Amino acid sequence: MYRLLIADDEALEREGLEFIIERMMPGQFQIIHAENGRLAIQRAEQYRPHIAMMDIKMPGIEGLEALRQMKEKQPELKMVLVTAYDYFSYAQQAVTLGVKEYILKPAKRDQVVDVLRRLAHELDAEAARRDEELKREEKLTQLQPRVASELALLLMSGGVVDTDLRRIAELLDMD
Repeated sequence: MYRLLIADDEALEREGLEFIIERMMPGQFQIIHAENGRLAIQRAEQYRPHIAMMDIKMPGIEGLEALRQMKEKQPELKMVLVTAYDYFSYAQQAVTLGVKEYILKPAKRDQVVDVLRRLAHELDAEAARRDEELKREEKLTQLQPRVASELALLLMSGGVVDTDLRRIAELLDMD
């Protein structure tokens, strides 16, 4: 289950998005609400959502600034703007922040679902890559002492030439 932060100052918008998501993608998201940018930042720090859907214009801290602060603390956060404003300057700032999608209100059900499915797929792929990295790291950690022992045996038996020794030491990150 993914954590999804929906931040919009209009309760009807938040509830509408939640209704679409729960109806079209049941059981896939734990939904967290925020009615302004300050609460969005606080809830992001508390719940560490995988995805944030944010309105631009909200009282207090606006959406783009909230996303910037959230991204600083959680660089892997997937961000989506859901807004009534179709201004090029907002889109430019959104791209700079790494926003994945810019959805114009009223949000269409199919568009919301497509975006969330794509982002969930990205999250799954990233988790699989990270799992593979950790498996490789674990194998290397287990292999390193064995290689060091074999190297010591080769050194004692005189079976290593100087150029091999330097290369092996580099690979093992040893002096």
